[in-house]
Amino acid sequence: MIYIVFYRAKKSNIIKNIAETTFSVVKRKFGEIIRARKFYNQVKEIKIKLIVYNINKKVVEIVCIKLWIPTEPKD
Repeated sequence: MIYIVFYRAKKSNIIKNIAETTFSVVKRKFGEIIRARKFYNQVKEIKIKLIVYNINKKVVEIVCIKLWIPTEPKD
């Protein structure tokens, strides 16, 4: 029983870390300021930033695969 509780806590922490990392990258790339005034428009602006982030991530992945660019640091 204790193992299940620990596993769930560990899994939720991993998901939390992934979400925090994603938001951190989006803030660094696209700025942390939201320019919209109305709440609805703020939500739209954040959604657009996340969509652009996902497109950018996929394009970089495709380019690295097509051009055989290594993503690991050199020794």
